[in-house]
Amino acid sequence: MSYRIVFRQMAILFPFDDVARTKRLTYDSQYLLLEEGGDNNLFDARTNKVARDWTVLAAGMHWQVIGTVTKLAAAAAGGSLRLRNRQTTPEGYIGAIRRHLADPIAPDEAKRQGVRVNGTITIGQDEVIYDPKHYERLAERNHTETSRDGQAVKVWTFNLLDPGDLLDFLTFHTLEQYQVQATRVPKSIWNQTAAWAPDVL
Repeated sequence: MSYRIVFRQMAILFPFDDVARTKRLTYDSQYLLLEEGGDNNLFDARTNKVARDWTVLAAGMHWQVIGTVTKLAAAAAGGSLRLRNRQTTPEGYIGAIRRHLADPIAPDEAKRQGVRVNGTITIGQDEVIYDPKHYERLAERNHTETSRDGQAVKVWTFNLLDPGDLLDFLTFHTLEQYQVQATRVPKSIWNQTAAWAPDVL
């Protein structure tokens, strides 16, 4: 059975004073939670090691991040999630995240270490928008236009190490949705983000 191996984790803290200066609506500090991992049965042909990449697991206020992590931790109970390739319990996984959240790094330190985190929101020009007021605010931001599967789409890009961009992304990212039977469902944040970090931090 394949399983995900978690190699490294990182929490980035945006203190409330910093996010408040962006004039966005928020009442608490914000976090970005990153994780480097990969499937145990996929290998990098260059290094012969397990292929791995960085993912944005969660973002938002402390309680929102913990809520997301608690759901993800269920995979450890079934054996499909392991910290450093060791048997891991859900409690052990959540505990590891809590330790990182208790000792986060600042966005400027993340940049100094070579960390980059981007978010994208892609919306087709003919899609039905469930929240037109939010979409009007999003449309005020700079964006690019391209095509996907023959459909014209607009793409917004966010630098998630910038507190203003982070809060805008968290405000608008649920506007991008996909079809599940007769229902449209917001995309998960890890499907709208990309993260990079040096091999050695």
